Amino acid sequence: MLTRRNALLGGAIAALVAAAPASAEEGLTPALNTLGLADQTAGLQHVTAQLVAPPAVMEHQQVDTGAPKVVEFTMSIEEKKVVVDEGVTLQAMTFNGSMPGPTMVVHEGDYVQLTLINPETNTMPHNIDFHSATGALGGAQLTLVNPGEQATLRFKATRAGAFVYHCAPPGMIPWHVVSGMSGTILVLPREGLRDEAGNLITYDRAYTIGEFDLYISTSTFRRMRTGSMPTMKAPAMPMPTRSRS
Repeated sequence: MLTRRNALLGGAIAALVAAAPASAEEGLTPALNTLGLADQTAGLQHVTAQLVAPPAVMEHQQVDTGAPKVVEFTMSIEEKKVVVDEGVTLQAMTFNGSMPGPTMVVHEGDYVQLTLINPETNTMPHNIDFHSATGALGGAQLTLVNPGEQATLRFKATRAGAFVYHCAPPGMIPWHVVSGMSGTILVLPREGLRDEAGNLITYDRAYTIGEFDLYISTSTFRRMRTGSMPTMKAPAMPMPTRSRS
Protein backbone atom coordinates (compact mmCIF):
# COMPACT_ATOMS: atom_id res chain seq x y z
CA MET A 1 0.00 0.00 0.00
CA LEU A 2 1.41 3.36 -1.02
CA THR A 3 0.98 5.69 1.92
CA ARG A 4 1.55 9.46 1.95
CA ARG A 5 4.67 8.91 4.07
CA ASN A 6 6.14 6.39 1.61
CA ALA A 7 5.37 8.66 -1.33
CA LEU A 8 7.11 11.61 0.30
CA LEU A 9 10.08 9.45 1.28
CA GLY A 10 10.36 8.11 -2.23
CA GLY A 11 10.29 11.61 -3.70
CA ALA A 12 12.97 12.81 -1.32
CA ILE A 13 15.32 9.90 -2.03
CA ALA A 14 14.75 10.20 -5.78
CA ALA A 15 15.69 13.87 -5.67
CA LEU A 16 18.82 13.30 -3.62
CA VAL A 17 20.19 10.60 -5.91
CA ALA A 18 19.41 12.47 -9.12
CA ALA A 19 23.10 13.39 -9.46
CA ALA A 20 23.35 10.18 -11.49
CA PRO A 21 20.57 10.79 -14.07
CA ALA A 22 18.78 7.70 -15.29
CA SER A 23 18.41 7.00 -18.99
CA ALA A 24 17.00 4.11 -20.99
CA GLU A 25 20.46 2.56 -21.23
CA GLU A 26 21.38 3.08 -17.57
CA GLY A 27 18.11 1.72 -16.19
CA LEU A 28 16.45 2.85 -12.98
CA THR A 29 18.20 4.90 -10.34
CA PRO A 30 19.29 2.35 -7.65
CA ALA A 31 17.25 3.98 -4.86
CA LEU A 32 14.12 3.80 -7.00
CA ASN A 33 14.73 0.11 -7.58
CA THR A 34 14.98 -0.40 -3.81
CA LEU A 35 11.67 1.37 -3.22
CA GLY A 36 9.98 -0.36 -6.12
CA LEU A 37 9.11 3.00 -7.71
CA ALA A 38 9.19 3.72 -11.43
CA ASP A 39 11.64 6.37 -12.66
CA GLN A 40 9.45 8.81 -14.61
CA THR A 41 12.50 10.20 -16.45
CA ALA A 42 13.77 6.87 -17.82
CA GLY A 43 14.21 7.20 -21.56
CA LEU A 44 13.82 10.98 -21.64
CA GLN A 45 16.37 13.16 -23.38
CA HIS A 46 18.80 15.04 -21.11
CA VAL A 47 19.92 18.51 -22.19
CA THR A 48 22.40 20.80 -20.44
CA ALA A 49 21.32 24.42 -19.99
CA GLN A 50 23.84 27.26 -20.24
CA LEU A 51 22.89 29.91 -17.70
CA VAL A 52 23.77 33.59 -18.17
CA ALA A 53 23.73 36.57 -15.81
CA PRO A 54 20.68 38.88 -15.83
CA PRO A 55 19.32 40.88 -17.50
CA ALA A 56 20.12 38.36 -20.26
CA VAL A 57 18.14 35.12 -20.43
CA MET A 58 19.51 31.72 -21.45
CA GLU A 59 18.93 30.46 -24.98
CA HIS A 60 15.69 28.52 -25.25
CA GLN A 61 12.94 27.42 -27.63
CA GLN A 62 9.75 29.44 -27.55
CA VAL A 63 7.68 26.42 -28.64
CA ASP A 64 8.49 22.82 -27.76
CA THR A 65 5.89 20.36 -28.94
CA GLY A 66 8.21 17.37 -28.58
CA ALA A 67 8.38 14.97 -25.67
CA PRO A 68 9.27 16.31 -22.21
CA LYS A 69 12.96 16.27 -21.37
CA VAL A 70 15.27 16.57 -18.39
CA VAL A 71 16.90 20.01 -18.37
CA GLU A 72 20.12 19.92 -16.35
CA PHE A 73 21.33 23.05 -14.57
CA THR A 74 24.37 23.68 -12.40
CA MET A 75 24.61 26.67 -10.07
CA SER A 76 27.46 27.54 -7.74
CA ILE A 77 26.92 29.76 -4.71
CA GLU A 78 29.35 32.63 -4.29
CA GLU A 79 29.75 34.83 -1.23
CA LYS A 80 31.57 38.04 -2.13
CA LYS A 81 31.63 41.81 -1.91
CA VAL A 82 29.78 43.79 -4.57
CA VAL A 83 29.63 47.51 -5.36
CA VAL A 84 26.45 49.28 -4.24
CA ASP A 85 27.58 52.88 -4.72
CA GLU A 86 30.86 54.66 -5.26
CA GLY A 87 33.11 53.51 -2.43
CA VAL A 88 30.32 51.44 -0.85
CA THR A 89 30.31 47.64 -0.87
CA LEU A 90 27.96 44.95 0.38
CA GLN A 91 28.84 41.45 1.53
CA ALA A 92 26.59 39.58 -0.87
CA MET A 93 25.47 35.98 -1.28
CA THR A 94 24.75 34.98 -4.88
CA PHE A 95 23.69 32.21 -7.22
CA ASN A 96 26.38 31.94 -9.92
CA GLY A 97 27.87 35.28 -8.86
CA SER A 98 25.04 37.55 -10.06
CA MET A 99 22.36 39.59 -8.29
CA PRO A 100 19.66 38.47 -9.00
CA GLY A 101 20.51 34.89 -9.94
CA PRO A 102 20.28 33.54 -13.51
CA THR A 103 16.88 33.10 -15.14
CA MET A 104 16.16 29.42 -15.75
CA VAL A 105 13.85 28.43 -18.64
CA VAL A 106 12.04 25.12 -19.19
CA HIS A 107 8.72 24.05 -20.69
CA GLU A 108 5.66 22.74 -18.90
CA GLY A 109 6.08 19.00 -18.41
CA ASP A 110 9.89 19.09 -18.44
CA TYR A 111 11.96 17.94 -15.49
CA VAL A 112 14.24 20.47 -13.83
CA GLN A 113 17.45 18.91 -12.57
CA LEU A 114 19.68 21.27 -10.61
CA THR A 115 23.05 20.57 -9.06
CA LEU A 116 23.65 23.18 -6.35
CA ILE A 117 27.28 23.64 -5.30
CA ASN A 118 28.42 25.37 -2.11
CA PRO A 119 32.22 25.76 -2.49
CA GLU A 120 34.40 25.22 0.56
CA THR A 121 35.54 28.85 0.26
CA ASN A 122 32.11 29.98 1.49
CA THR A 123 31.24 30.36 5.17
CA MET A 124 27.46 29.75 5.28
CA PRO A 125 25.02 26.90 4.61
CA HIS A 126 22.73 27.47 1.60
CA ASN A 127 19.88 25.81 -0.28
CA ILE A 128 17.23 26.65 -2.89
CA ASP A 129 13.43 26.96 -2.68
CA PHE A 130 11.61 26.82 -6.05
CA HIS A 131 8.14 28.37 -5.99
CA SER A 132 7.48 26.32 -9.14
CA ALA A 133 7.83 23.08 -7.13
CA THR A 134 5.72 21.60 -4.35
CA GLY A 135 6.79 19.52 -1.39
CA ALA A 136 9.87 19.72 0.84
CA LEU A 137 9.62 23.55 0.86
CA GLY A 138 10.09 23.69 -2.89
CA GLY A 139 13.24 21.58 -2.59
CA ALA A 140 14.79 23.62 0.22
CA GLN A 141 14.71 20.70 2.66
CA LEU A 142 16.50 18.49 0.13
CA THR A 143 19.25 20.88 -0.94
CA LEU A 144 20.69 22.34 2.28
CA VAL A 145 24.46 22.19 1.75
CA ASN A 146 27.34 23.31 3.95
CA PRO A 147 30.56 24.75 2.50
CA GLY A 148 32.31 22.04 0.50
CA GLU A 149 29.07 20.14 -0.26
CA GLN A 150 26.67 19.87 -3.20
CA ALA A 151 23.21 18.43 -3.79
CA THR A 152 21.15 17.55 -6.84
CA LEU A 153 17.40 18.08 -7.00
CA ARG A 154 14.98 16.99 -9.70
CA PHE A 155 11.31 17.93 -10.04
CA LYS A 156 8.67 18.11 -12.75
CA ALA A 157 7.58 21.57 -13.91
CA THR A 158 3.83 21.02 -13.88
CA ARG A 159 2.59 24.63 -14.08
CA ALA A 160 3.39 27.31 -16.65
CA GLY A 161 4.35 30.76 -15.41
CA ALA A 162 7.18 32.88 -14.02
CA PHE A 163 8.23 31.84 -10.52
CA VAL A 164 10.78 33.03 -8.00
CA TYR A 165 13.48 30.86 -6.49
CA HIS A 166 15.52 31.84 -3.45
CA CYS A 167 17.78 30.60 -0.67
CA ALA A 168 15.84 29.43 2.37
CA PRO A 169 18.11 28.15 5.16
CA PRO A 170 16.29 27.73 8.49
CA GLY A 171 16.11 30.99 10.42
CA MET A 172 18.05 32.96 7.78
CA ILE A 173 15.68 33.36 4.82
CA PRO A 174 15.25 37.19 4.85
CA TRP A 175 18.99 37.76 5.33
CA HIS A 176 20.02 35.50 2.45
CA VAL A 177 17.31 36.82 0.10
CA VAL A 178 18.09 40.52 0.61
CA SER A 179 21.80 39.70 0.31
CA GLY A 180 21.21 38.61 -3.29
CA MET A 181 20.01 35.01 -3.26
CA SER A 182 16.92 35.05 -5.46
CA GLY A 183 16.12 34.60 -9.12
CA THR A 184 13.46 33.54 -11.63
CA ILE A 185 12.47 30.28 -13.27
CA LEU A 186 10.29 30.63 -16.36
CA VAL A 187 8.07 27.67 -17.24
CA LEU A 188 6.75 28.19 -20.76
CA PRO A 189 3.67 26.43 -22.18
CA ARG A 190 4.84 23.71 -24.58
CA GLU A 191 2.77 25.30 -27.36
CA GLY A 192 4.29 28.72 -26.65
CA LEU A 193 2.80 31.94 -25.33
CA ARG A 194 -0.67 32.82 -26.69
CA ASP A 195 -2.85 35.90 -26.63
CA GLU A 196 -6.53 35.91 -25.59
CA ALA A 197 -7.52 34.85 -29.11
CA GLY A 198 -5.14 31.89 -29.08
CA ASN A 199 -2.63 33.43 -31.47
CA LEU A 200 1.05 32.60 -30.94
CA ILE A 201 3.12 35.37 -29.36
CA THR A 202 6.78 35.40 -30.34
CA TYR A 203 9.67 37.61 -29.22
CA ASP A 204 13.10 38.51 -30.55
CA ARG A 205 14.82 38.88 -27.18
CA ALA A 206 14.03 38.15 -23.56
CA TYR A 207 15.26 40.07 -20.53
CA THR A 208 14.87 39.77 -16.77
CA ILE A 209 13.62 43.02 -15.25
CA GLY A 210 12.52 43.47 -11.66
CA GLU A 211 12.90 45.42 -8.46
CA PHE A 212 15.81 44.40 -6.26
CA ASP A 213 16.36 46.31 -3.02
CA LEU A 214 19.44 46.38 -0.82
CA TYR A 215 19.23 47.28 2.85
CA ILE A 216 22.23 49.06 4.36
CA SER A 217 22.16 50.75 7.75
CA THR A 218 23.33 54.36 8.03
CA SER A 219 26.22 53.37 10.29
CA THR A 220 27.30 50.60 7.92
CA PHE A 221 26.99 52.96 4.97
CA ARG A 222 29.38 55.39 6.65
CA ARG A 223 31.87 52.68 7.60
CA MET A 224 31.87 51.22 4.11
CA ARG A 225 32.79 54.48 2.36
CA THR A 226 36.41 53.42 2.19
CA GLY A 227 37.09 54.29 -1.43
CA SER A 228 38.40 50.79 -2.14
CA MET A 229 37.07 49.08 -5.24
CA PRO A 230 36.07 45.37 -5.12
CA THR A 231 36.69 43.01 -7.99
CA MET A 232 33.12 42.80 -9.28
CA LYS A 233 30.36 45.28 -10.11
CA ALA A 234 26.75 44.33 -9.51
CA PRO A 235 23.87 44.20 -10.12
CA ALA A 236 23.11 43.75 -13.78
CA MET A 237 20.22 46.21 -13.41
CA PRO A 238 20.22 49.47 -11.38
CA MET A 239 18.98 48.97 -7.82
CA PRO A 240 17.55 51.44 -5.30
CA THR A 241 19.39 51.66 -2.01
CA ARG A 242 17.43 52.03 1.21
CA SER A 243 19.03 53.23 4.41
CA ARG A 244 18.11 52.13 7.90
CA SER A 245 19.11 53.64 11.23
